[in-house]
Order: sequence, then structure tokens, then C-alpha cells
Amino acid sequence: MKFVFRLLATWLVGIALVLLILDGTRTLAANAFVYTSLNETWRGLNPASLEGFREAIVTRMHPAVWASLIGPFLSLPGWALFGVPGLLLAFAGSKRAPRRYRRFEQL
Repeated sequence: MKFVFRLLATWLVGIALVLLILDGTRTLAANAFVYTSLNETWRGLNPASLEGFREAIVTRMHPAVWASLIGPFLSLPGWALFGVPGLLLAFAGSKRAPRRYRRFEQL
């Protein structure tokens, strides 16, 4: 199970780093803090799938779910939305540190 956590963490942190580098170069070019929301990134990559996802949520659940939960969630920076779960999975999948101290009987 730890292997799966580490594998997913690697992918998520990798995607987060790519998005962070993109936002970093845009920030340097604009000479001001600029971030790209996940909504903008998704719209740039595949607008049809974003619209399909929105339609699925609105028709199967409720329009308020999109307006109050998913819409604001997608307005956050993409690097944060991929990086935080990636780091949490990396921590959950990490190996425990070896014990430093031994009992007196083991010396």
C-alpha cells in the first residue's frame, strides 16, 4: 500500500512542480504575483471535458454543488491542489526512520 501512496505522490508532486514552474515564469514576466487556477489550466488543455464535468455535476447532483463547492475549489492554484495531496501521500507512504536509541541490554 505504501508503494501505491508513493507512486501517486510522485505523480501529483510532479504535476504540481510543472504548474508551479509555469506560474513562476508568468510571475517573473509580469513582475507581479500571478497564479493560474485549475479551472483556467483545465480550460486551456481540454475545454470540452471541463464543460462535460460541469454538466454532469449540475444535472446529476444540483447546480448549487457546482456553484458553492466545486467552482471555488477549481479557482484555487493548480499547483496547490496537486501539491498538497501529493505531499500528504508522500508522508503517508514514507518509510519510518530507524530507531536511534537501543536498550541497555542490546549493547
